[in-house]
Amino acid sequence: MSAEVRRSLHLPDHFSRSDAWQGMAQWRGQWALRGTGHWAMVEIESGLLVGRAGLHRPELPGWPGIEIG
Repeated sequence: MSAEVRRSLHLPDHFSRSDAWQGMAQWRGQWALRGTGHWAMVEIESGLLVGRAGLHRPELPGWPGIEIG
């Protein structure tokens, strides 16, 4: 993964392919189990991926509720 991608996603240098797969499984699981998650945001004119947005509610102790990001 390039340094530019790591910076834009705020990923540490030790973030591995395995970590990426685990993250994708967590996002996919949220859609499957809760019917909510993030969508890819694409700039219409260029077709470039510019980010993601949507609902997020991880199963973590003390998580305050649904995050809108």
